[in-house]
Amino acid sequence: MSGLLIPNDWEGPIDGYCTLTITVPNSPMWRASVNGAVSNLAYEKSWDMDTEDTTTATEAATIGQDITDSIVTVCP
Repeated sequence: MSGLLIPNDWEGPIDGYCTLTITVPNSPMWRASVNGAVSNLAYEKSWDMDTEDTTTATEAATIGQDITDSIVTVCP
């Protein structure tokens, strides 16, 4: 395996979306690190290209970009 497993168990129109909430330190460097980690989902190279799955790394990266675009930061 050369990257993240490509999820193949989601049917967008049927399954829909959920919201995950995480807590990070109120620090610009921490926020940047966490945002950077999530934004890696938007890169094809992050996904396992060796899979025989029907979902491609390109499709996974597109969904990863949607996830990255949905990040909302709320700080006191």
